[in-house]
Amino acid sequence: MDTDLAAWKHDEIEPARMIPVEDVAELVASLVSMTRRSMIGHVAMARSDSDGRRA
Repeated sequence: MDTDLAAWKHDEIEPARMIPVEDVAELVASLVSMTRRSMIGHVAMARSDSDGRRA
């Protein structure tokens, strides 16, 4: 995710390829708005150009 804390990774992954903060915020908003009848056990989010296992 492209935040100030990820600046040290900019030499390996250009910011334009990082997950946008807005995407993470949208996912979190969706999760917290669910009713108590639903339970989420695991959420995995990865860049579209990654293998999903590492940054």
